[in-house]
Amino acid sequence: MWASLSCLSSSRVLCVLAGFVVGVLSTSCKWPKINFTRQPPTDWGFGKRNDRLYSLDHGKLNIELPPKSMWMNMGYWRGTDDFPTACQALLIEVLKKAKLLDDTGKSPAPKLRQGLKRLSILDLGFGCGDQTAFLVQLARVPLKYVGITLDYRQYRFAQNRLGPCNNQGDKKDVQIFCEDAARVNTWPDDLHRAVASLNGQEQSNNSHDTDEIWVLALDSLYHFSPSRKPVLSLAAQNLNASVMAFDMLLSSSASFHQRWVLKLIAWMGDCPVHAFMTRERYTEMLAEAGYDRDHIEFHDVTADVFEPLARYMRKRSGDLEDVGLKLGSLNIARLVFDWWARSRVLEAVIVVAREVVSRCRGDEAKWVKEIIICRFGDWC
Repeated sequence: MWASLSCLSSSRVLCVLAGFVVGVLSTSCKWPKINFTRQPPTDWGFGKRNDRLYSLDHGKLNIELPPKSMWMNMGYWRGTDDFPTACQALLIEVLKKAKLLDDTGKSPAPKLRQGLKRLSILDLGFGCGDQTAFLVQLARVPLKYVGITLDYRQYRFAQNRLGPCNNQGDKKDVQIFCEDAARVNTWPDDLHRAVASLNGQEQSNNSHDTDEIWVLALDSLYHFSPSRKPVLSLAAQNLNASVMAFDMLLSSSASFHQRWVLKLIAWMGDCPVHAFMTRERYTEMLAEAGYDRDHIEFHDVTADVFEPLARYMRKRSGDLEDVGLKLGSLNIARLVFDWWARSRVLEAVIVVAREVVSRCRGDEAKWVKEIIICRFGDWC
């Protein structure tokens, strides 16, 4: 969302529209006031006129390139004010809620849950490859990873960054594709084969070795057009995969006016106008895709996302100006996040939908058997 809002600078029409939304709706939406007044220096004095010649433009020559990280999500800001750390923390929090990590608190470094034999992940929107690299480093078990992104420049950046991740021997099988994850029927054959291999369809003798199959969507699903449902149906019905995602839900108490503004923001942010749905409608969508309502979880993390992200972007704007740079059109995204934080019109949530059958391994099969006996036996 906020990456798309930042692209408005390339379109004068959308920039004017964004200014209209921020300006005209400022009273009803209670947008923060911005002082655009520029105070010229009143006394240049001897030697000070050199500032006009050089200023801080050379700051661009001192920036480290390429960046050490290119994370891109809203972040989980509990205990940090650093953007890459917050972005990685959001992925870690999603993995914790999916119970893929040992959350004992004994070690600061995240570790995969004990007893996990094999991990397969379909990553919907892997960005510039940071989360892919993190997952590869995290996995101390055989990992099969298929990542999909729609942005070609990010795809190429990830290709260059990952490099060795695609050659990890028998234990790491990493494949990335530049395709539209929302339009399953347009996927090329090689992507369909890669996705099918995640649940062992191409491993007739070893399919039982796959311990966990997950679809990961980290801050991406609300961009899926026309709907999230096709790929979620594929996950449930073809892959027998569980889903772990960071997404945003519409508050059931949102007013008509707020819903209208959200649709306008969604349109400007390159999202379907109905991208934001209530928790009830979201549950219904997952159930229609094939997930059991009783195994769908929502974890509200709003307080650790919108407000601290807006605060960080406000500080970053000042830091950039100190070296002669500007946050630019990302300020529009900052205003949107600030409104979401204050109005609570949207909730930032971690969604987990578990595919129970695919997770039945070892001792877990025992209670499944008992349920079957209880359902069909005479002793119930």
